[in-house]
Amino acid sequence: MHVSRGGEGWQYTMSRSTRPWDSLILPKSTKSALLEDCREFLEAKKFYAERGLPFRRGYLLYGCPGSGKSTTSEQATARVS
Repeated sequence: MHVSRGGEGWQYTMSRSTRPWDSLILPKSTKSALLEDCREFLEAKKFYAERGLPFRRGYLLYGCPGSGKSTTSEQATARVS
């Protein structure tokens, strides 16, 4: 599991087994768009700093318990870190 270091990236805190990225029941285009958005945001740190804007991003995931919300977050973080 990773936690945010407040604009300084992500810090590994502990390990737990998660479902594989491919097991998530989301269209491939949605998963690709999420990862691309994460990467673009991380590459824009200078843009935010130059304008005095907070460097943070949020995603609203919803669904029943066990539907993959946490796995989506964890796997996306692992893929862009």
